[in-house]
Amino acid sequence: MKVFCQVFTIASLITFLLTSNVFAQQIYSEPERPDQQEEATIFFDATKCDCPLSDHNGDLWAHTGVIFEGSSTWRNVIGSWGQNDIQPQLQHLGNGLYSLQITSSIEDFYNVNNQDIRQMAFVFRNAQGDEQTAGLSFDVFQNS
Repeated sequence: MKVFCQVFTIASLITFLLTSNVFAQQIYSEPERPDQQEEATIFFDATKCDCPLSDHNGDLWAHTGVIFEGSSTWRNVIGSWGQNDIQPQLQHLGNGLYSLQITSSIEDFYNVNNQDIRQMAFVFRNAQGDEQTAGLSFDVFQNS
């Protein structure tokens, strides 16, 4: 019985790590650990999304904001839901891969002054807003 429990525990751990890795690869950035005072490119792989966008091949927009240190609430959200002319449009790179260029710095992009950004938060959606991801977030690091 003890051997069965150990094998089950190891198998559960491997499954968790593999599914966590797949989820983690749904959204990633360059640089890998972005600092709030630098530029970054966010990549979204729709093929790894368990959502209506998994086979989407058209334009996508980002409903996006930031989460400050010590909070769990989105702040400094860009535009309002469905405002395609204001919200950032992702660039389609082909094969379900999209990118979002955050130029100047993450702080400037989100109009943040003197606050520590803990995460960038996203919902990626189609033009009509009827196909979308769940809320996604990506850690932002502080330059020490």
